[in-house]
Amino acid sequence: MTLLWKKHSNLLFTSLLLFGINILMVLADDCSYFLKATSYMGDEIRKKYENVVNCCEYIFGSKISCKDNRINKIEFLNYDDKNADWNSAFEQLSNLEKLNKMEISKTISTSKGIPSSIGRLKNLNTLILNDNKGFIDTEIPNELGNLKKLNTLELKNNGLKGSIPDFLGKLTNLETLNLSDNKLSGTIPFDFKDLHHIKYLYLTGNPELTGYVPLLPMIIKCNYSLTKLCYLPNEKCSTNINSCTPEQVRDTNSNNGSPYPGTDKYEKINKFKQFLLYKLRPYLIYLGILFSIGFTGKLIQLTLKKLFKKVFGISNNETDVSTDSETDVNSNSKNNNNNNNNNNNNNNNNCNNITNNFNFNYAPPMGFGSGNPNPQQPPPPPPPPPQNPNHGDISDLKIPIGMPPH
Repeated sequence: MTLLWKKHSNLLFTSLLLFGINILMVLADDCSYFLKATSYMGDEIRKKYENVVNCCEYIFGSKISCKDNRINKIEFLNYDDKNADWNSAFEQLSNLEKLNKMEISKTISTSKGIPSSIGRLKNLNTLILNDNKGFIDTEIPNELGNLKKLNTLELKNNGLKGSIPDFLGKLTNLETLNLSDNKLSGTIPFDFKDLHHIKYLYLTGNPELTGYVPLLPMIIKCNYSLTKLCYLPNEKCSTNINSCTPEQVRDTNSNNGSPYPGTDKYEKINKFKQFLLYKLRPYLIYLGILFSIGFTGKLIQLTLKKLFKKVFGISNNETDVSTDSETDVNSNSKNNNNNNNNNNNNNNNNCNNITNNFNFNYAPPMGFGSGNPNPQQPPPPPPPPPQNPNHGDISDLKIPIGMPPH
């Protein structure tokens, strides 16, 4: 027993030791990539980070967050080093497999625009690049189109010029897009109609933006002020801009990639598709999961009730009233049935009383039918003779019993 315990305890200790070493190695790898990235951000930053061992516990001019000993968030704020090489820094940061949020704001550097290597950070869901002097008079790089997981993209007050690229309309997971206070020009890409999840869109402070904004089904808040944009009919958000004229719609369609160039047609919101995608789809997926893992009963019934309410717009009060009315109807029907049963019972009792009070003395003669159970009881009188139509009614004649009529 002692030998067995020693054997298993040694195995357990070895496993824990290897697990701890693995965690330290992963953390060491993340920290090494991060420190290599800071080495491209100028001598001052490099010297301040070169002696750091556990980067998750160190904060200087940046904020690093870790989850399960992996770096998942990096912020560089108020950073000033004109010798920074952001392109090489982002190449190192792309090795951080769990990095999903990054912010670089209020920096001053000689970097010529947003580095193309930023497209390698494919696990990002939040990217914030605001108020950076090194991006002035540069364009939005196409490599941003590789970040398919983005749900938040902010490029505010960077002095970016040129048109809004079409690939932004392909980032269909976007919920927030902020391109405010730049020098962007031209029309809004027609592909913006595919941003079905976008809720917040800020384009203010770009005076050369023209034309209409495609209809966005989930938009909650927007700001298009200080632009030449216009809004379409049934637009949910139209802050500080005028409605579009047919001429503006035609001009926009000729420049934004619309399939209706030179016409005043525009893509309308497909309400049925929107209903299926955003109202029914979550419930159907949930039901599919429940069925796949073998759940039945009340959980599925509750989900179906919610789905029914979603489809037909039935409120809880209405369902409560309907159930109450059903119970009232059921109770009334039960009461009616009980009353009917009582009446039937009373009628049966009355019939029994009548039959008990009425004395039947008739019994068939011996040898016929079932026989006379009481042989001493006299036979019944014979039936009256038939009426003779020639003599009128003979019921008044007194004929002795047993004597034939004359």
